[in-house]
Amino acid sequence: MCLFSLWKQIKMSTGSKQNVYLLVSNHSSLKGCWEQYIITKRTFNFTEDFKLNLSSSIVPNEINIIIEEFNQDLVSYMAFVKKSFPKTMFILYVTEYLTPSLIFGFQLNTFSLREKILHSYISFLSSIGLTDRYTGSIKTNSKRSLIQKIINKPKIILSKISVFPIFKFYGSDAFWNTLMLTRRERALNKAKYLFSLCISTTEAVLNSYDRFCNSKLAYLPVFIDLDKSINARNGREYIKSSFFSGRVSNYRKTVIEALLKAENAYPLKKLGQHSSLKTNTACPNQNKLYLDAQKKLMDSKFVDSKNCNDYLNPSFSYFESINQVDKKDITPVFEIYIPQLKSWPYSSPNRTMLSIEKGYIPINLGTFDDHDINKYTIEFNDIYIMQSHITSINIDSSFEELDNKIKAYNEEQADKFIDFMEIFSSVI
Repeated sequence: MCLFSLWKQIKMSTGSKQNVYLLVSNHSSLKGCWEQYIITKRTFNFTEDFKLNLSSSIVPNEINIIIEEFNQDLVSYMAFVKKSFPKTMFILYVTEYLTPSLIFGFQLNTFSLREKILHSYISFLSSIGLTDRYTGSIKTNSKRSLIQKIINKPKIILSKISVFPIFKFYGSDAFWNTLMLTRRERALNKAKYLFSLCISTTEAVLNSYDRFCNSKLAYLPVFIDLDKSINARNGREYIKSSFFSGRVSNYRKTVIEALLKAENAYPLKKLGQHSSLKTNTACPNQNKLYLDAQKKLMDSKFVDSKNCNDYLNPSFSYFESINQVDKKDITPVFEIYIPQLKSWPYSSPNRTMLSIEKGYIPINLGTFDDHDINKYTIEFNDIYIMQSHITSINIDSSFEELDNKIKAYNEEQADKFIDFMEIFSSVI
């Protein structure tokens, strides 16, 4: 069943449309939340009761959906608008996991005692101003007066001493990520009483937000555009290979290194193929060692030259962005999802949807049950079994299998759309 057929099945009409506004100006860029905009717009296209509009500002006396990312100024303005225009409604679009604890309270994305301690420590340092130099909250040295430099010198020294253990034992990635999360958490605490409903594309993310915000919860269906996925594949030359794109946390770096080492099982590695994280290994023309390996392998009496490309394609590549892969004529078939922490218990449904619609087959490194999409996603716990699958598949039949999965998945989401609209309408 195509997506258009689903639209006709699940459209609901009560007459005139009511406007809903999705705020798009509270993030520093659209890059990190563009999937949420696409998913929300697509979902609201399925009903004739509401019209979703992208807005650069809060609209008084209307329904405003805000994807979680707040600062003090935005929260103050939201409170002002709500007080001045009581009919204004705010809906929180949840993107981070809220983990409650009797000792540490509500925190964002902390799944182990080690993470909770780090989170609490950075939150404390921020409350007394010792992270200001890392957030741009104080003037740069060149803009300070001599008196300001003298006054701030002890604070800067104390700040360096305070964060040194974090960089030493947790790493810079953990510091910057937690600093960002604690900032968002403080603002969210001040805004939580303003929301009438919390929505999210993952039901697991919604856990605890009903208590935190004293509001209702609703799962926002994630539909996959099958036509878009098929069109993205047109003109591509795929290879039996995989890639990861996105922020490389310390844990992800460890997994990536293990994936690269796993290439020892293939002839290419034995012939001198490099294992650099920073170099794209998907295209053989970029590396002299690769070309040397290609010539030796093609000249080998043990290899059929007609099938040589199956041996020459490395099984894994790393890209900072999925867009780096999209720009290439020769691209891997699979995109791998790696949890950002070893203790991270959840998948990335939005990421999976984006991967499929850009023309790739998603793989989860790990097994997850937090979203329906994982029932239709290939999952592995063992990297060697995963690599064996990658190098042995038939590309055409794999895409055909994926297309059938998408159809079944969209039918499930259509049923959940009805549930979403019932909850959404009940709070309006």
